[in-house]
Amino acid sequence: MDQQLIKKLISTTLDHKSNSGMKITDSIINETINDMRKNYESDDLDWENIKLEIQYTYSHYIESGEIILSDENTDFEPWLEADKQYGWHYWKKYHTYLKNNKGWPVKVLDSLADITYEILSLVGNPNSNKSFDRRGLVLGQVQSGKTANYTGVICRALDMGYKRIIVLAGIHNNLRSQTQARLDEEILGYRSDSIEFGYTKIGVGKIDKINGLDYGFKPLLSLTNSKHNGDFKTSHATMIGGRIDQPAILVVKKNSTVLRNVLNWLRGLDYNKITEKTLIENTPLLVIDDEADNASINTFNYKKSEKIKSVEEFTKINGLIRKILDIFDQKTYIGYTATPYANLFIDRNKVSSKVGKDLFPSDFIITLPTPSNYIGPRRIFGITNDTVDDVIEEDPIPIIKLVNDFKEIIPNKHKSNYKLPLENDIPKIPDSLKMAIDYFIIAIAIRESRDGIGKHNSMLIHITRFNNVQNQLVNGVNNYLSMIKDLVIVNDTGLVSKYFDRLKCYYDDDFYSNFEEIAKKIGNDKRLIKKEWSEIISTIQNNKIIEKLGIKLVTGQVKDKLEYHDNHSSYSIIIGGDKLSRGLTLEGLSISYFLRSTKMYDTLM
Repeated sequence: MDQQLIKKLISTTLDHKSNSGMKITDSIINETINDMRKNYESDDLDWENIKLEIQYTYSHYIESGEIILSDENTDFEPWLEADKQYGWHYWKKYHTYLKNNKGWPVKVLDSLADITYEILSLVGNPNSNKSFDRRGLVLGQVQSGKTANYTGVICRALDMGYKRIIVLAGIHNNLRSQTQARLDEEILGYRSDSIEFGYTKIGVGKIDKINGLDYGFKPLLSLTNSKHNGDFKTSHATMIGGRIDQPAILVVKKNSTVLRNVLNWLRGLDYNKITEKTLIENTPLLVIDDEADNASINTFNYKKSEKIKSVEEFTKINGLIRKILDIFDQKTYIGYTATPYANLFIDRNKVSSKVGKDLFPSDFIITLPTPSNYIGPRRIFGITNDTVDDVIEEDPIPIIKLVNDFKEIIPNKHKSNYKLPLENDIPKIPDSLKMAIDYFIIAIAIRESRDGIGKHNSMLIHITRFNNVQNQLVNGVNNYLSMIKDLVIVNDTGLVSKYFDRLKCYYDDDFYSNFEEIAKKIGNDKRLIKKEWSEIISTIQNNKIIEKLGIKLVTGQVKDKLEYHDNHSSYSIIIGGDKLSRGLTLEGLSISYFLRSTKMYDTLM
């Protein structure tokens, strides 16, 4: 019997008990597992691991979020009926995928269902014949599930009848491509980067039945794809075609050329020669603005404009987003961000005859709650009340190592043409960076000794924003990787033994000795099992972790995209600068090496 199938059978049994009103406690979980064990005993099954995974799934929870509603829009009529059973085709497939494929805890999934339903209830009714214009803002912590939330909102919106979904995915190709790939997996169900060869089903596309009911493949039209250059192109959209009432998704970056192409294409779909204006009617539009405080805000310099004649009172990106919204008679705009300050200071009454009203969240603001297993900046770095009296102090988790050996190699303040010092004609890197790479190897081994192989692992190196310096850094890191790989492959007993002894010292000093304190501070997750070094070194060797290590450079000059939807796992050391500070997800991130000096809040977060 397959271990994953056993977990699924136990989860299904517990779900039935929960739906019947039974509270799922540890004793109920143990009883259910013991009953299953009597029927499916096998030497191939790790029942202790099964128990830990099930306990994790049913133990974590999430609080409810906060909602601020406008008391000015009295025309809005609630339209979702709480007691009505809607079909929820896309939502149920997404929900099932998160539970079965991503292993989301049940209570966290329940909260996601509640908050996405709540957000949907605040958008315009897509089945109404009346025009509407709804604006909202969703606030969430860094890496706490904002993308998962708006993916759920999109699924529900499609289920209820929204026809055009535009996702504004940051300002860089990397983030746009990664967002598209994620939506391919979690909404579309097929790979958009190879659609010319037919539908290659992935993610939700492989889910055919839910609780015995048919939820077959129901492909949506995607006018963009996950390739690095897969952003919106008018020629591609025209070639694909599609009726105005056919649901379609566009994942575009916030670039004036791209947005202007989208605008012009939309204008051509329903152009009125009499009024000389496009007004797309009865085709509800949902715009999801990811990182809504970046590029979307109107930063027009009014003082500067006084010296220049005929200057429009809006910036390009801001104006184009507003123009796109303005040509639909039914539209909803929702901004998502972890740093909402600029959005809240938008002039709520600002309206332009050229581009319509601004993007102020005039109808609702929602704060997303964080799950009980969320570990963010507050818990990592701790907090003191030395500035605000009523702040509850919190000690940091002992996982941070301050480094000071880098200043002669790469000073905090340097220019774009800075040259790293050479060592044997190769750019030199700090010893602390070599240590961080060694820690990454240990972290992968710990994770795989607990969960097995098959998950992605990432390390972040963020030292400089200059491409030239990043390229040199790649050479230095690659040289160190080549050195330790050669040690293992050549298998010089003395040198390998010396290197592994160094890894053991790191493990004993910073992983093994701090285990109890770290486990306590992050909530005593029962899956955290203290491992002896013999098991760690065995995992490193048997899984060939060192040999599989690779480097990815993320800059505007490199068309290397971070792909995590492949079936095989990856061990990636990601080197980059500004592009890593805006929404790009590094899956399985366990080690970060950060030297960057910055005053920018988003980069720090």
